[in-house]
Amino acid sequence: MSEISEKETVSQDVSVAIATLSKDEIRLKKLKGLHLTNVKRRMGKPRTTKRLDRYKYSPKQFLKKGNHEKVTMFLSWVTGNERAYYLLDSKENADIKDFRSTNLMSPALFENDVNSVLKSFEYLFTTETWDQLVKHINEQRKVDVDYVCSTCQQCVLKNLKLKNGTRKEEPWIFCDCCQIWYHYCCENLKRKPNCQTYVCKSCRKHKL
Repeated sequence: MSEISEKETVSQDVSVAIATLSKDEIRLKKLKGLHLTNVKRRMGKPRTTKRLDRYKYSPKQFLKKGNHEKVTMFLSWVTGNERAYYLLDSKENADIKDFRSTNLMSPALFENDVNSVLKSFEYLFTTETWDQLVKHINEQRKVDVDYVCSTCQQCVLKNLKLKNGTRKEEPWIFCDCCQIWYHYCCENLKRKPNCQTYVCKSCRKHKL
Protein backbone atom coordinates (compact mmCIF):
# COMPACT_ATOMS: atom_id res chain seq x y z
CA MET A 1 0.00 0.00 0.00
CA SER A 2 2.84 2.35 0.82
CA GLU A 3 4.37 1.88 -2.64
CA ILE A 4 1.04 2.70 -4.31
CA SER A 5 0.62 5.87 -2.26
CA GLU A 6 4.15 6.97 -3.09
CA LYS A 7 3.50 6.44 -6.82
CA GLU A 8 0.29 8.47 -6.60
CA THR A 9 2.12 11.29 -4.84
CA VAL A 10 4.87 11.32 -7.46
CA SER A 11 2.35 11.33 -10.29
CA GLN A 12 0.50 14.28 -8.71
CA ASP A 13 3.75 16.24 -8.37
CA VAL A 14 4.61 15.54 -11.99
CA SER A 15 1.17 16.67 -13.18
CA VAL A 16 1.47 19.90 -11.15
CA ALA A 17 4.91 20.55 -12.63
CA ILE A 18 3.61 19.95 -16.15
CA ALA A 19 0.68 22.29 -15.55
CA THR A 20 3.07 24.97 -14.25
CA LEU A 21 5.34 24.58 -17.27
CA SER A 22 2.40 24.80 -19.62
CA LYS A 23 1.29 28.10 -17.99
CA ASP A 24 4.82 29.50 -18.26
CA GLU A 25 4.99 28.50 -21.92
CA ILE A 26 1.70 30.24 -22.59
CA ARG A 27 3.00 33.44 -20.91
CA LEU A 28 6.23 33.29 -22.91
CA LYS A 29 4.31 32.93 -26.16
CA LYS A 30 2.18 35.94 -25.25
CA LEU A 31 5.25 38.00 -24.40
CA LYS A 32 6.95 37.02 -27.65
CA GLY A 33 3.84 38.04 -29.51
CA LEU A 34 3.98 41.61 -28.13
CA HIS A 35 5.30 44.33 -30.44
CA LEU A 36 7.10 47.02 -28.44
CA THR A 37 7.35 50.49 -29.97
CA ASN A 38 9.61 53.38 -29.04
CA VAL A 39 7.58 56.22 -27.50
CA LYS A 40 8.65 59.54 -29.00
CA ARG A 41 8.26 62.72 -26.97
CA ARG A 42 6.44 65.54 -28.64
CA MET A 43 7.78 69.05 -28.65
CA GLY A 44 6.13 71.59 -26.37
CA LYS A 45 4.99 71.74 -22.79
CA PRO A 46 3.75 68.56 -21.12
CA ARG A 47 0.02 68.14 -20.76
CA THR A 48 0.26 68.04 -16.96
CA THR A 49 1.02 71.77 -16.89
CA LYS A 50 -2.65 72.45 -17.57
CA ARG A 51 -3.37 71.46 -14.00
CA LEU A 52 -1.22 74.31 -12.75
CA ASP A 53 -3.69 76.93 -14.03
CA ARG A 54 -5.67 76.69 -10.81
CA TYR A 55 -2.58 77.74 -8.83
CA LYS A 56 -1.96 81.03 -10.64
CA TYR A 57 -0.71 83.80 -8.36
CA SER A 58 -3.30 86.38 -7.43
CA PRO A 59 -2.17 89.68 -5.84
CA LYS A 60 -3.77 90.33 -2.46
CA GLN A 61 -5.44 93.43 -1.12
CA PHE A 62 -3.37 95.39 1.38
CA LEU A 63 -5.34 94.27 4.44
CA LYS A 64 -5.15 90.62 3.34
CA LYS A 65 -1.38 90.62 2.95
CA GLY A 66 0.91 88.96 5.47
CA ASN A 67 2.37 91.02 8.31
CA HIS A 68 5.87 91.12 6.79
CA GLU A 69 4.53 92.41 3.47
CA LYS A 70 2.50 95.16 5.13
CA VAL A 71 5.42 96.19 7.34
CA THR A 72 7.79 96.39 4.36
CA MET A 73 5.34 98.47 2.33
CA PHE A 74 4.56 100.87 5.17
CA LEU A 75 8.21 101.45 6.03
CA SER A 76 9.11 102.03 2.38
CA TRP A 77 6.36 104.66 2.11
CA VAL A 78 7.95 106.57 4.97
CA THR A 79 11.70 106.02 4.45
CA GLY A 80 12.10 104.80 0.87
CA ASN A 81 12.80 101.27 -0.35
CA GLU A 82 16.54 101.02 0.32
CA ARG A 83 16.33 102.44 3.83
CA ALA A 84 13.32 100.27 4.65
CA TYR A 85 15.13 97.06 3.69
CA TYR A 86 18.19 98.13 5.70
CA LEU A 87 16.14 98.86 8.83
CA LEU A 88 14.30 95.55 8.57
CA ASP A 89 17.51 93.55 8.06
CA SER A 90 19.34 95.30 10.89
CA LYS A 91 16.22 95.26 13.11
CA GLU A 92 16.75 98.94 13.95
CA ASN A 93 13.95 101.36 14.79
CA ALA A 94 13.43 104.13 12.28
CA ASP A 95 14.47 107.59 13.48
CA ILE A 96 13.57 111.05 12.26
CA LYS A 97 16.75 111.13 10.16
CA ASP A 98 15.40 108.13 8.23
CA PHE A 99 12.28 110.02 7.13
CA ARG A 100 11.87 111.13 3.58
CA SER A 101 10.78 114.71 3.11
CA THR A 102 7.04 115.04 3.67
CA ASN A 103 6.37 115.80 0.00
CA LEU A 104 8.09 112.53 -0.99
CA MET A 105 6.18 110.34 1.44
CA SER A 106 3.65 108.13 -0.26
CA PRO A 107 0.03 109.35 -0.10
CA ALA A 108 -0.86 105.72 0.63
CA LEU A 109 -0.17 106.63 4.27
CA PHE A 110 -3.40 108.61 4.35
CA GLU A 111 -5.72 105.89 3.02
CA ASN A 112 -8.44 104.36 5.20
CA ASP A 113 -7.15 100.79 4.93
CA VAL A 114 -3.71 101.83 6.14
CA ASN A 115 -5.16 104.00 8.89
CA SER A 116 -7.21 101.07 10.20
CA VAL A 117 -4.02 99.11 11.02
CA LEU A 118 -1.76 102.10 11.72
CA LYS A 119 -1.14 101.12 15.34
CA SER A 120 0.44 97.82 14.30
CA PHE A 121 3.45 99.66 12.80
CA GLU A 122 4.36 101.61 15.93
CA TYR A 123 7.12 99.18 16.99
CA LEU A 124 9.09 100.04 13.83
CA PHE A 125 9.87 103.58 15.06
CA THR A 126 11.31 105.33 18.06
CA THR A 127 8.74 106.95 20.33
CA GLU A 128 9.47 110.52 19.23
CA THR A 129 9.55 109.55 15.56
CA TRP A 130 6.26 107.69 15.77
CA ASP A 131 4.52 110.63 17.45
CA GLN A 132 5.64 112.98 14.69
CA LEU A 133 4.62 110.56 11.96
CA VAL A 134 1.13 110.06 13.40
CA LYS A 135 0.74 113.83 13.75
CA HIS A 136 1.73 114.34 10.11
CA ILE A 137 -0.68 111.62 8.91
CA ASN A 138 -3.60 113.01 10.91
CA GLU A 139 -2.97 116.53 9.58
CA GLN A 140 -2.83 115.35 5.98
CA ARG A 141 -6.01 113.32 6.32
CA LYS A 142 -7.90 116.50 7.20
CA VAL A 143 -6.90 118.32 4.01
CA ASP A 144 -7.27 117.55 0.32
CA VAL A 145 -4.14 115.70 -0.76
CA ASP A 146 -2.81 116.23 -4.28
CA TYR A 147 -2.34 112.64 -5.32
CA VAL A 148 0.46 111.90 -7.76
CA CYS A 149 0.14 109.15 -10.34
CA SER A 150 2.92 106.65 -9.70
CA THR A 151 3.34 106.02 -13.44
CA CYS A 152 3.58 109.50 -14.97
CA GLN A 153 4.50 111.32 -11.73
CA GLN A 154 1.86 113.98 -12.39
CA CYS A 155 -0.81 115.23 -10.05
CA VAL A 156 -4.05 113.45 -10.81
CA LEU A 157 -6.23 116.54 -10.38
CA LYS A 158 -4.05 118.67 -12.69
CA ASN A 159 -3.84 116.21 -15.55
CA LEU A 160 -6.65 117.80 -17.59
CA LYS A 161 -7.81 117.22 -21.14
CA LEU A 162 -9.39 119.70 -23.51
CA LYS A 163 -12.67 118.50 -25.02
CA ASN A 164 -15.01 120.76 -27.02
CA GLY A 165 -13.32 123.78 -25.50
CA THR A 166 -13.99 122.63 -21.95
CA ARG A 167 -11.65 121.10 -19.45
CA LYS A 168 -12.22 117.54 -18.39
CA GLU A 169 -10.45 115.82 -15.52
CA GLU A 170 -8.57 112.65 -16.29
CA PRO A 171 -10.29 109.87 -14.31
CA TRP A 172 -8.22 107.87 -11.88
CA ILE A 173 -8.41 104.47 -10.25
CA PHE A 174 -7.25 103.17 -6.88
CA CYS A 175 -5.13 100.03 -6.48
CA ASP A 176 -6.33 98.01 -3.49
CA CYS A 177 -2.99 96.21 -3.39
CA CYS A 178 -0.43 99.04 -3.15
CA GLN A 179 -2.89 101.78 -2.04
CA ILE A 180 -1.82 104.10 -4.88
CA TRP A 181 -3.93 106.13 -7.33
CA TYR A 182 -3.32 105.92 -11.10
CA HIS A 183 -4.64 107.65 -14.20
CA TYR A 184 -6.93 105.56 -16.35
CA CYS A 185 -4.70 106.23 -19.35
CA CYS A 186 -1.57 105.17 -17.42
CA GLU A 187 -3.27 101.86 -16.67
CA ASN A 188 -4.49 101.53 -20.28
CA LEU A 189 -8.10 101.75 -19.12
CA LYS A 190 -10.87 103.34 -21.16
CA ARG A 191 -13.67 102.72 -18.68
CA LYS A 192 -14.19 101.63 -15.11
CA PRO A 193 -13.34 97.93 -14.65
CA ASN A 194 -16.22 95.67 -13.72
CA CYS A 195 -14.70 94.47 -10.45
CA GLN A 196 -14.99 95.27 -6.75
CA THR A 197 -11.23 95.53 -6.19
CA TYR A 198 -8.57 96.67 -8.65
CA VAL A 199 -4.90 95.66 -8.90
CA CYS A 200 -2.57 97.91 -10.89
CA LYS A 201 -0.18 96.80 -13.63
CA SER A 202 2.85 97.23 -11.38
CA CYS A 203 1.46 94.94 -8.66
CA ARG A 204 0.50 92.32 -11.23
CA LYS A 205 3.93 92.49 -12.84
CA HIS A 206 5.92 92.25 -9.61
CA LYS A 207 3.38 89.90 -7.97
CA LEU A 208 2.98 92.06 -4.87
